[in-house]
Amino acid sequence: MTHARAERVEPDPWLAAGFLARAKKFAADGSVETLSPESRQILMHSATVAGCDAVLAVSGRRIEGSDGGHRLRLTETQLLLAGEHDELFEVLDEARAIRNEVSYAPGLAAPPDVEETAAAVRELLGLIEEHVTPYLPDWKAES
Repeated sequence: MTHARAERVEPDPWLAAGFLARAKKFAADGSVETLSPESRQILMHSATVAGCDAVLAVSGRRIEGSDGGHRLRLTETQLLLAGEHDELFEVLDEARAIRNEVSYAPGLAAPPDVEETAAAVRELLGLIEEHVTPYLPDWKAES
């Protein structure tokens, strides 16, 4: 495993559009209440990661390496988004830790409370759309 690091790259609005679409899909799937709380938590975290990647792509950054990559995505995205969002990113980091427990802990972890995560992901996606949409190709900005 290599330690994650942020690298500068050419801004890519097309890649950002793809990540934003993926984030919305994961969030929609994670909102399906008939899924288990564990599955919903994983999908919401996937929405967060894809959304962060959209911000990074349009801003000319990407995360390389895997060790600490999800946490670094959150940190870099928070720096790139306008405004104060400390509480939001604390909830998203807690959701990241819960997702790790749900995915990797031996035995059965307590079912997570997905509603707080879902609300945070919806808020994050709103911020991401505000940040990314002005840079998207015209046909994508309308979808």
